[in-house]
Amino acid sequence: MSPQRGRRPPTGRVPRAGRDPAHHGLAELKRLLARAGVKPSRRLGQNFMIDPNLVRYLVKQADLFPGEVVLEVGAGTGILTAGLASAGARVVGVEVDRRLAGVLQERFGDERLVTVLAASALDRSREVSPAVAKEIGNAMRLFGATQFAVVSNLPYCCATPFLASLASSPLAWRTALVTVQREVGERLAAEPGSKVYGTASVLVQTGAKVEMMRRIPPAVFWPRPEVESALLRLRPIYRRSFDPRAFAAFVRGLFSHRRKQLGAALRHAGYALTGASRFDLEARPEEFSPEAFVEMFGHAKKAAAGKAQDLRKRPLPPGKGAAAHR
Repeated sequence: MSPQRGRRPPTGRVPRAGRDPAHHGLAELKRLLARAGVKPSRRLGQNFMIDPNLVRYLVKQADLFPGEVVLEVGAGTGILTAGLASAGARVVGVEVDRRLAGVLQERFGDERLVTVLAASALDRSREVSPAVAKEIGNAMRLFGATQFAVVSNLPYCCATPFLASLASSPLAWRTALVTVQREVGERLAAEPGSKVYGTASVLVQTGAKVEMMRRIPPAVFWPRPEVESALLRLRPIYRRSFDPRAFAAFVRGLFSHRRKQLGAALRHAGYALTGASRFDLEARPEEFSPEAFVEMFGHAKKAAAGKAQDLRKRPLPPGKGAAAHR
């Protein structure tokens, strides 16, 4: 049974300065980074949140109940972690930079509501890593939860693959509230036919409903990024019954020929469809909804299976059979 609203969460012993995001402005961030010997890395997408008001807004919008398990990807130095813990959430903070993970461990090491995981959120296949899935599972068992939430200031470098993987994963997430680059947010929430609708839109929207909630100015991050950010809310749609990797390859194949008509795009990408009359072969891939891509993929699998069966039934040419080797 999942935790109920109003359940009294376990208490920790972190001093107020560790828990309250109001004590974690730019000066405190720079102090923590200097102490850890960290210079923000563009490669790792390190733009740290410095506005306590934004932290409080994110925590409020997440609508967490006390004791709820929360995954935070890119925990940094812990400003959002502190806000989530203050709300009574059981936070699993993931940080790929081991120096920053050390900062988090020092700040929250005695906090029973916070677990720090020094690891990448994604494995080499760009899917949610087994280490993250295991830690979330452990936290859910500990608190008797059946679902978890995601609340993160996602590093720019991993936002799209992480959300695409989360949307296609069997993990029992109930909501995700994340900050991303505005252009990424617009792409993930895009509707069919728009200029930014593409592979990422389909992969994420096949497994989640995406809502772009608001824009976020560069001034609330440090170093200050050159572009605006956006706050997204995702809610899962549990309807996947296929291999997400094969589906992703199918979608990428069609969008690599996005300006061609569907029939030509399928041929160039090496696919055929059964029931092709159900689809307008003169329309472009960018005009089809995520649901249409799912249906199309099912027909492509059937066509591939039928072709393989025909090949098995076809007689071998002379000299190619077993008798040729006697």
